[in-house]
Amino acid sequence: MRKASRSWSNLFTGIFFAIVILLLLMLAVLPIQNQAQIYMSLSLLAIMMLGLFTVKRLSLSSEIVDALRVLNIFIALYLIFRYLVWRAEFTIGGYGVISTIFGSLLFAAEVYAAIYAVLGFFVNFSPRTRQPIPLPQDISA
Repeated sequence: MRKASRSWSNLFTGIFFAIVILLLLMLAVLPIQNQAQIYMSLSLLAIMMLGLFTVKRLSLSSEIVDALRVLNIFIALYLIFRYLVWRAEFTIGGYGVISTIFGSLLFAAEVYAAIYAVLGFFVNFSPRTRQPIPLPQDISA
């Protein structure tokens, strides 16, 4: 019974994560002026840093720490998606063939890094806590 409830929990977590990613993608493609983009990005980064410093300074319950971790993951996802949209819309092409080729290669590398970061967020979304195995008393054994 316990194993079945864990698999349902993992399924719901995956579905929740996918829905939030889709919503963040839809928000990321909305047109926004540059000044508003700067203010929004700096505000979101400040929220992430405030959460980090709060966790480091205060001894909070594990539920609050988990909620702050998930909030930081979603904010980071939004910022990554928003950056990729900006790169795709405003910085690729229009400056010559060589510039377009190298700009596209750079964009492909940034998309790869974003995919790698998203895969890392899956690991950090619900990390495992493991107890360390005690070392033997006798080193020669």
